[in-house]
Amino acid sequence: YPLRRQRQMCIRDREYIALLPENEEDGEDVFIYKYKEINEEEVELDTIETEEEFEKVSKTFEEIFADEDEE
Repeated sequence: YPLRRQRQMCIRDREYIALLPENEEDGEDVFIYKYKEINEEEVELDTIETEEEFEKVSKTFEEIFADEDEE
């Protein structure tokens, strides 16, 4: 199903992106990937390979989303 960009962030010189389903009916899953801009029209997404890295990144995204919800 189609995804929309929610938030990009940089952690320790590495870019990450969180994507959400375009339609709320498709669920509330958040997909987190490594993110790299190739040029103005092309990006590269890569999976996060280790559980430790994924936990750090997802925790940071959760903190950001929680702060936005409070505003």
